[in-house]
Amino acid sequence: MSIVYNFEGKVVLITGSSSGIGAATALLFARNGARVVITGLDGRDVRSVADECASVSLIGLSAILEVVVDVRRESDIRGLVAETINRFGRIDVLVNCAGILDLTPITHPDYIKNQLNVLDVNLNPCVLLTHLCAKYLKLSAGSIVIISSVASIQPAKNHSAYCMSKAALNMFTKCMAIELADHGVRVNASWFGAHKML
Repeated sequence: MSIVYNFEGKVVLITGSSSGIGAATALLFARNGARVVITGLDGRDVRSVADECASVSLIGLSAILEVVVDVRRESDIRGLVAETINRFGRIDVLVNCAGILDLTPITHPDYIKNQLNVLDVNLNPCVLLTHLCAKYLKLSAGSIVIISSVASIQPAKNHSAYCMSKAALNMFTKCMAIELADHGVRVNASWFGAHKML
């Protein structure tokens, strides 16, 4: 039995939606009536997912916004929110899905550089986007979904940067859930990663 949702008229902004979990999430929202903002680093990948979403959407390409964005750049993130508002006038759902995995051991000469890069993709964009989108989500009594991982609670060899970033996302989710609840905004984390981490 398939579950049918109704997101007609809702605007959903999804980071990291040009592949993987983000792309699948975008397709699900598009299929159920949402206007979807597809983002990613590679314009071809963004276009490919946008075309897929348009093909399952009841209103086609007019429901899809493509934005090539590097979430490590504050200017790109600010531009992403501005483009979304300029096109659709609102934001109902923010899905923070952009993420990378790093397997650098603590003794590696590039550990600090790589660890900071993980935070610049997995954590910091989520915080900035939440900061920028909160005022719009308050108006729509919307929701935020943060993609976490079993790695946030289950340590693993050479995964410290990734595990730390996901653990931080969990706490950020809890803080935002409390802070935004009075404004009718729901904040939840979705976990994935059934593989053995140890």
